[in-house]
Parts: sequence; structure tokens; C-alpha cells
Amino acid sequence: MKKRTVTMDVVEETTADRRAFLSKAAMAAAVTAVAGIAVSDDARASNGDTLYVGGTHTGTATTSLSGGSTFKVSNGTTANNAAIVGSQSVDGYIGVYGESTGTSGGSGVYGKSTSTQGRGVYGLSTNSDGIGVYGEHAAGGTSAGTGVLGVSSAGAGVVGRGTTVDLHADGTGRVLLDSAGAASPPTTGTVGTLARDAGGSMWVCVATNTWRRIAGPTVAGALVPITPTRVYDSRQALPTPGKLAAGSSRTVSVKDGRDPVGGAVTTPNLVPVGARAVTANVTVVGTVGTGYLTVNPGGTLAVTASTINWFASNQILANGVLLPLNDNRQVTVICGGVAGVETNFIIDVTGYYL
Repeated sequence: MKKRTVTMDVVEETTADRRAFLSKAAMAAAVTAVAGIAVSDDARASNGDTLYVGGTHTGTATTSLSGGSTFKVSNGTTANNAAIVGSQSVDGYIGVYGESTGTSGGSGVYGKSTSTQGRGVYGLSTNSDGIGVYGEHAAGGTSAGTGVLGVSSAGAGVVGRGTTVDLHADGTGRVLLDSAGAASPPTTGTVGTLARDAGGSMWVCVATNTWRRIAGPTVAGALVPITPTRVYDSRQALPTPGKLAAGSSRTVSVKDGRDPVGGAVTTPNLVPVGARAVTANVTVVGTVGTGYLTVNPGGTLAVTASTINWFASNQILANGVLLPLNDNRQVTVICGGVAGVETNFIIDVTGYYL
């Protein structure tokens, strides 16, 4: 009987002790949880964990947000005084990437500034061959996309400011100026402005609202002087020998420099593609009778003026002239005079206009 009573006492005491222990454990757990919340800004979260403001987090998985304005930071004061910072130290990777896949003019990255000295998008590179802002259009085929587009309703759309050049065409080396129906000549402008009119002519603004045409479909550009070079001699075997008689014409090319003896080509494309005119000496040799030559752009047969005249047989006469060309760098030579008049002729080029 005594043994049984002792056993009951032990059981009752053990149960009470266990209840007390569990109660203490629960309190400790609660304290620990509160402490964890208090220091949660120092906790590190990885894939699948909660993202805490002020904490340092690591992860390799992608987090996707869809819908409207899903994430916004105003007046951020993080690294570089930026609201959002994208940092990348691996070659070929991107710190911040914006993508638009719509078909109605969406924006992958949009920058806006409403302050006087603000910048909608700011790109900075501190490496010798780095790029502050890089725009690329990678569509294939004949798509006419744009890598970077600058638009302004008042002022410059894009401003380049450099120490060697302000604008560098690194690729084809070409800069396209769209006319957008500009007047010919342009009417208003700032000194130093270049413009292209609706007819394809290029203009430069030399004073406020004052323009000078520098090139165009009917205007040659700067003269490029060259060493005087023979391009045609009717006395030689090449390319087309024989005197030119009154009432006849001959179309000849002036693009290649030729050997004065024999006429073989010695300097291909002496006058380059795109040349609109050449400066030249036109010489008549071995004249017969009294006549003249008219030298027109290739294919033009109208005689409205003479280029060189002779007044007796066996004369050698030369005249320095400016000769317009056709697109194939050719001229057409026409001989004028009465029946029996003829002459050999030579063309020596001294320069060309592009």
C-alpha cells in the first residue's frame, strides 16, 4: 500500500514539472520570435525567402512582377543617390534591362525630367572605351528600327558633348539628314546648323536665318585638284581612235587615267563615282577646215555653245574648261562645221567636283 502511494506522488510531481517546463519553453520561443523581428533588417534572404527593406539579400532565381505600377521608389538615397541601382560586374551582363514587346509603341526604359537641370536618363562611363548610354536595334531583314531616338518639342533632341568630337558616326561613317519637307532654302536657323531640303540639297546656316547651299542634285561640292592626267586621246588605239567629223558625236569616259602612248588604263577611277563635273583641258590636234567642238554631259546632244574653236587646218589649240558629267562619268563631244571639217581631240583632267 505504501509503495503504491509513493508511485502516485512521483507521477503527480513529474506531470507538474513537465507542465512548468513547457510553459517556460513557450515563453522563450515567443521572446526569440520578437527578437528575430527586431533584428530582421540584418537577416539574409535567399531564393524563396521574404525580402526585407534594409537587409542584404542573395539569390539566383528570377522574380517576376506583372500588372500596372508594381514597384516604385520615390526619393531614394541608396548607392549613388539613386532610387533604384542596377550593378553588374560580369562582362556581357546588364545592370538594368528594359524590354518592350508590344506593337504600339511601348517603352522598355522611360526617363523623364521636369526640372531645369534634370536628366531623364543619365549614362556615365569612366572606362577609356566604355559607353555611357548604349542603344541598339537588332531586328533582322529590312526593318528600319532605331537604336537611340531623341525627341524634343523645344530645343535639341540629342546633344553630344565630347573632348575630341561631339558626334561620332562609328559604323558606316554616314549621318542621315531627313528633310521632312523642309523649305528650299530653309527659312530660319541658328549659325552652324546643317539642313537638307525637300529637293535633296544640303545647306549650312552662316548667319541667323541666312543659308548657303553647299551640295545637291544640281550642285557640285568642293573641287578636288589632281595632277593633270590624260583620260582620252583620239589619236591612240584605246579606247576609241579616229578623228571626229562635222555633224558627228562621240561619248567618251573620263573616269580612268590613260597612258598618253597607246591609251591603256593606268589609273582606274581617277575620277571617282559620284563626281558631278571635272576641270579639264580640251585640245584639238590636226584640225581640218574651220570648226568647233561642244562638250556636253554624256548623252546630251543639244548644241547651245562651243567649248573650243579652230579657224584653220593643222592647228593645235587648248582650252581650260569645266565639264559636267553624267552618272557614268562620261561626256559627249560634238563636232560642228561644214562638210569636210574634222579634228582629233584630247581631254586632260586637272580636278573633279563631288
